[in-house]
Amino acid sequence: MESDEYKQLYNYVCDGQYPPEFENNDRSFKRKAKQFHIKNNEMTTIQTKMAEVDNSKNITMLQEELICPICLDLFERPISLPCLHSFCFKCIEQKTARDATQQVFPRGYVICTCPTCRKRNMIPNVENLPKNFSLANIVEKFKQCVKDTRVKWS
Repeated sequence: MESDEYKQLYNYVCDGQYPPEFENNDRSFKRKAKQFHIKNNEMTTIQTKMAEVDNSKNITMLQEELICPICLDLFERPISLPCLHSFCFKCIEQKTARDATQQVFPRGYVICTCPTCRKRNMIPNVENLPKNFSLANIVEKFKQCVKDTRVKWS
């Protein structure tokens, strides 16, 4: 299809502008315009679906970074060990409770072996571990983003 003819078809389909050199009863032009319109709609549908797939991949990649390595769920009240790996508060609380039954240290300290790097961290108790506020905020924003995206996709 010639470039000028393509522009005329585009103008006719998108803007309703009929080219002056064609009569309203020119079936050839109308047929081409109809085919162009159908192909244009198909392309829009394909582009929309591709964008949805890209968004889905991005959401999945981000979600993988927001999952606790112990419970394999989104972080809930994330805390950081001295080695700087983050976990859910309850996951570390349960892990240190199990570990504490095997070893006792003075003044209430416990050894918590990091499930990610295996570093042995001596901590006074789980309550005193620093909360990872940045990670908690990212998880909340991620949840909202997923909720908003699902509403738009349905």
